[in-house]
Amino acid sequence: MFDFNYSNVVVGVDGSKASDRAFKKAMIIAEHNQARLAVIAVINDRDVLGVNKGASIGFGAVNPTAVENLKVQIQSMVSNYVEIAKDRGLNAVGAIDYGDPREILTSTALSDYHADALVVGATGAGIVSRLTMGSTAAYVVTHSPVDVFVVRTDQKL
Repeated sequence: MFDFNYSNVVVGVDGSKASDRAFKKAMIIAEHNQARLAVIAVINDRDVLGVNKGASIGFGAVNPTAVENLKVQIQSMVSNYVEIAKDRGLNAVGAIDYGDPREILTSTALSDYHADALVVGATGAGIVSRLTMGSTAAYVVTHSPVDVFVVRTDQKL
């Protein structure tokens, strides 16, 4: 198939079909390399800001119930992905982080998980990130110091 020596593969997930495809291919890459797989979801600060009806200008308070509901939904998604990977015999971990998904995937994920390969979907707009289509993948490809796999299709490796 291919002969790479990755030991820590990080996949960014956001609940979209593209990130689901990225997760599936990340499992194949991790399996082939006997690598650890880290499944990372990032809650973008912009996704939890709400307009406060009492504010005369700008953004107001964050709705704590909405934030908690989002966290529960995302934790369930990440846990499901980790369980699927473990069922395939992979050493898998999951995490939720907060901030800009582009920056988290190119910095925190690399340092916290010692990533030597990143896998992302070509487009997103899932439950976590509502960014411009493809902006996360484009940023990661441009700024990552490690190999990046951008997944667009379900085609087998």
